[in-house]
Amino acid sequence: MRIGYSPAARDVISQTNTAVFLLAVKGDLQGKEIADILLKAIPKIVRFSRKYRAPYLAKISREGSVKEISD
Repeated sequence: MRIGYSPAARDVISQTNTAVFLLAVKGDLQGKEIADILLKAIPKIVRFSRKYRAPYLAKISREGSVKEISD
């Protein structure tokens, strides 16, 4: 499911003034792989959160990059 692109999901994020980060990777991942990606992304998540005010929707790539999902 591509929740980040759902108009209903975007409406809820906007109405609730929520900051959402999605792990946007293809395929199945094991727990250790997910943990490695998130550990690598933490500094970027912190910087992103300081730069942008909620509401927003951002994706975390397999490489650990963080980018806003725009309309």
